[in-house]
Amino acid sequence: MIKTLKTCVKDGIYREELDRDPTLGVGYVREQKKERGIFNQQELASLFPKDGLGPWPDLSAYTCFLVAATTGMRRGEILALRWKDIDFNERVYHVRQAWKNDHEIGLPKWEKVRENLPLPEVTAQKLLEHRTQSLHVLPDALIFHKTSVIEGINNKIKVIKRMAYGFRDDEYFFLQIRAAFPGIP
Repeated sequence: MIKTLKTCVKDGIYREELDRDPTLGVGYVREQKKERGIFNQQELASLFPKDGLGPWPDLSAYTCFLVAATTGMRRGEILALRWKDIDFNERVYHVRQAWKNDHEIGLPKWEKVRENLPLPEVTAQKLLEHRTQSLHVLPDALIFHKTSVIEGINNKIKVIKRMAYGFRDDEYFFLQIRAAFPGIP
């Protein structure tokens, strides 16, 4: 911004519309980049309590975001995840597809299929629990059949995270999530 202003002023001096540079002595402001927040163990325990759902409205949302937090999968990869992509016996998962937009499933980012990735025990247990409560249990069924609830929660949390690159204060983060969903306890 300052660079653009200085360029305009210099142009004014060159055209003799200004007799001096009022921006002389004004330095450039260096913006410090915010470090992306990565949740630590305590924050993850607050977000995903062993008993109860924490800030999440239902088991599906809890499980969806637990998968994101423990596997590092991208949003589109999670939404395209199918039951056949999870091997509960070997405790591994496969990333074979990803949502490209609202109407199309294709290869994951960089066109790379990733297989036999380790699935954390807690995530496997929650996925099994989610499966027992789900109506979509066939091998080809999407685990998180793009519901408006999950999409809405995901979009609002992305906005909250973008505002501060993740909050270091758990209580404030939960208050932000709860404020975004006033009808959900």
